[in-house]
Amino acid sequence: MSCVDPNVESRSFSQALSVFDRAREAISDRKVYLEAASRLNRMTDHELADIGVNRSEIDDVIRQHV
Repeated sequence: MSCVDPNVESRSFSQALSVFDRAREAISDRKVYLEAASRLNRMTDHELADIGVNRSEIDDVIRQHV
């Protein structure tokens, strides 16, 4: 007969949940990034200049703030 330690099972389950939580958070972060990129890329160069961003800086700005 095999004896399973409930603490080991609980730890494994917690680790699996942690992996899924991190994956869900990464997906959420990606959505925020893509939405920000979409909004900024739709702006004109003049509008971007008004907020102090050059078009070539969009990705860097988003990564700093998301």
